[in-house]
Amino acid sequence: DEDNIDNINIDNNNNIDNIDNNNDIDNNNEDDPTIHIIEPDEEEEKWEKVNERKHTFNTLPPRPVRGSKVMEASTSYHGPANRNLSIENSNGVNRSWVLPPLGVKPEDNTLVQSHNCFIPKKCIKKYTGHTKGVQCIELFPQTGHLVLSGSLDGTCKIWSLYDDSNECGGVPGSGRTLRRTYSGHTEGVRSMQFNNDGSQFLSTSFDRYIRLWDVESGKAIGTFGNRKMAYQAKFVPIDNNIFLMAASDNKIYQWDIRTGNVALEYNHHLAPVNTITFFD
Repeated sequence: DEDNIDNINIDNNNNIDNIDNNNDIDNNNEDDPTIHIIEPDEEEEKWEKVNERKHTFNTLPPRPVRGSKVMEASTSYHGPANRNLSIENSNGVNRSWVLPPLGVKPEDNTLVQSHNCFIPKKCIKKYTGHTKGVQCIELFPQTGHLVLSGSLDGTCKIWSLYDDSNECGGVPGSGRTLRRTYSGHTEGVRSMQFNNDGSQFLSTSFDRYIRLWDVESGKAIGTFGNRKMAYQAKFVPIDNNIFLMAASDNKIYQWDIRTGNVALEYNHHLAPVNTITFFD
């Protein structure tokens, strides 16, 4: 629509655009301070829809209705004895289920690691629980004793990778099992990432929302969105209060978790941004 295009001013010469934080916020979510949904200008969104259909061949799910309420997040704990935040080990000491088993030490990245590697010869464990295909997995930082999976069924699940039944109060079968389910998306999960210490993780979905989760309690402590499809969201390594969003409108958005606002836009791609990688 040429009339709509004439009303949109796009500066393709700038790498970084400062954002006006006085955007319209989803009225139906104003009562929840953890939900930060930016509603773009309607005329601007018309152009974005044309561009999105051009690059994705109209394969993405439809955008949510403007002003619609975000799905209420929920969680389920599946650990031993159904103890939500801690597990009693064989010595009668309560330890958080997120902590690694005794003897599993974080990697020291300052040292040259030397260990034996072998080609896998057999499958030792199958983790079942999702009702649709698994789209992505993410290992727990430093220790890798837990693995997070994101599925097209809209849920994220975290699993124990160690046969740590002795650390779980001697409960048979408590190792290598599902620990917690995080439900907060109406469409499939696209990507996930832990923060530096593994206490939180981000999940993006085809429902066009980004969720920030507390790993241990399972609470959704933040919801972010601007009606663009987030193909990936990644924490900034030196500041986990900031994350970048790879978007379907050819841009990268920098979100500040503390304020819930978009601080910067990186606008120099000619097609949707699929991934983000940081270089040390």
